[in-house]
Amino acid sequence: INKNDKGESSYHYNPPSVSEEQARESLKNASSADRMALDLIKKREGFIQQPKWDVNHLRVGYGSDTITTADGTVREVVPGMQVSREDAERDLLRRIPEFQRKGIIQYVGQDAWDRLNPQTKAALTSLAYNYGGIGNLSSLQNAIKSGNKNAIADAVASYSSHNGGVNASRRMEESRMIQSSSDVSTD
Repeated sequence: INKNDKGESSYHYNPPSVSEEQARESLKNASSADRMALDLIKKREGFIQQPKWDVNHLRVGYGSDTITTADGTVREVVPGMQVSREDAERDLLRRIPEFQRKGIIQYVGQDAWDRLNPQTKAALTSLAYNYGGIGNLSSLQNAIKSGNKNAIADAVASYSSHNGGVNASRRMEESRMIQSSSDVSTD
């Protein structure tokens, strides 16, 4: 991590350069689960151009505490910063696999994750993005490990009252997405 002359923290993400064209190509090559997760997170988080405080950090774009610029530089959000939709989407594309690995798979295992269908993966990615991971959600972890989509959907719906119900409609949309999905993984 480096600090620039304005005191902003940044680090360089591999690959060192991600052009607009490469970002579009990355989306085109993303799994169907990642594309669905991207759309769901963008819809539910909404876009903010200038930093806004949210629970524990300043956020921009689609609820992120970082931005990813066209050259691949990842920057921490600081007061006064502005973000474009392109930088915000690029950042979200970079973060989705991180949230899947660190926020879900580390708690349920790769095999359990691989057995899920794309809709379930997308809904769980949205939830993990919103919560910062599922580490404290043991009933959801157990449901995912079981592979039973009804149990997973019920576990997700059970979190609709968390935080005073502020994300109740999001949890119910995620639950419905899982419930209406096929039982077969196609990714």
